Amino acid sequence: KQSDSLRALIPEQDDRKLLRCLDYLSDVIACDLEWTAPSEKIGWPWTPGVEQLSISLSSRKEGRLLTVAFPWPVSDVVYKELQRLFKRSKLIFHNAMADIIWLLHQGFKPKVGGDSMLLSYLLDEQRRAGLKGLSPLVSGTEAGWEQKPWHTRPTSRKGWLELLTYNAQDTENTLILHEDLIKQVQALEPERR
Repeated sequence: KQSDSLRALIPEQDDRKLLRCLDYLSDVIACDLEWTAPSEKIGWPWTPGVEQLSISLSSRKEGRLLTVAFPWPVSDVVYKELQRLFKRSKLIFHNAMADIIWLLHQGFKPKVGGDSMLLSYLLDEQRRAGLKGLSPLVSGTEAGWEQKPWHTRPTSRKGWLELLTYNAQDTENTLILHEDLIKQVQALEPERR
């Protein structure tokens, strides 16, 4: 399902390249953020020692899956472009609550277009809801991309590429899963929708 895709991992600050990539995204975008979790499984903006590390965005344009993943924080010019992008686009998440808390903390006002975790639960409350298990089960995507939480900010290009690849795989699988769950909802009898 990802054979016709384009992924841009931008480990160094390159505003020109990043802005060009953001310009290609459509109005429905899967979004995922990664942050450090020094001593917890999950951290929040107010948790001491926790920081946002990266953001990944995936969308479809003319049937092609497009993804861009990059470190956080970004320059002012990229931040302003993200503000415009999030204002005009519907963002798709898997467990929207966590990422929205981080986006709100960064000053964004995201428009939620969907949450694949919530949608999956509404379709079948007995089915597991984690992205890593759900996406291969529902959408037939390749399993095995899960990583342990990052406890510190990467210090090498290799470390950044590993983090950004993982982050990109999350948004790509979130978008594909969301598309497939929407098809399941549309296939339901009208009285069950």
